Amino acid sequence: MSGWKESSEAVESGADDGLSPVSALVALGSNLASEWGAPDETLLRAVERLDAISERLTVRAVSSIWRTLPVGESVGPAGQPIFANAVATVETTLGPFELLAALQEIEREARRVRKVFWGPRTLDLDLILFDELVLASPTLTLPHPRAVWRDFVLGPACEIVPDWRLPTTGLTLREHRRLLGENFANFESTAFWTQVVANGDVNAFGQNV
Repeated sequence: MSGWKESSEAVESGADDGLSPVSALVALGSNLASEWGAPDETLLRAVERLDAISERLTVRAVSSIWRTLPVGESVGPAGQPIFANAVATVETTLGPFELLAALQEIEREARRVRKVFWGPRTLDLDLILFDELVLASPTLTLPHPRAVWRDFVLGPACEIVPDWRLPTTGLTLREHRRLLGENFANFESTAFWTQVVANGDVNAFGQNV
C-alpha cells in the first residue's frame, strides 16, 4: 500500500513528502497519424516522452501493440480507422494528478484534439491504476471506471502485469479478463471493445494475432 492518502485534497496537492515510488498503469491508443508518424510510431514516441518527461518517473514495462476496433463504429470509409493500443507500467513519486497532467501534456505534444466523444485521435493516454489508490474526483477516477470492460486495456495489461489486483474488486487483471470473456455474449454493446484485428481479420475475444 502506498503512502498516498485517499482524500482528494491530499492527492490533488501532488506533494512528494518523501514518499517511496509507486507503480502506475497507463493505457495508450492512437488511430490517426500525428506529427510523430503513424499510430504505431506515435505510441512508441509517447512511451519515450513518458520516460523522459520527469526525473520522478521511469517506464518499467511496455506491452506489445494491439490492433482493435474503434468503440461503437464500423471500420472503413464510413467509420474510424483501426486503433493501435498498448499499456505501460511506470514507477513514480509523482502524485496521481501530477501524473495525469504529464499524460495530458504528452497528448498535447501529439496534437490531440478533443471534438467527438470516443472519436478518432492522434493519441489517448489514460491513467488506469495508481498503486492501490481508490479515488473519485471531478477530474480523475481510480481505478479507471471502464478499464475492466475493455479488452484493449486488459489484453495488453495481461502481457506485463496479469496479477495486478484491483483495490475496488479484489480481482486481478487476468481474472477480470477471464470474466469479460465469459460474459462477452451478455454485453453485446462492448463487442467492439473486445475484438482484436490483424491483417484485415476480426478475431474472437482473447486473440492477439
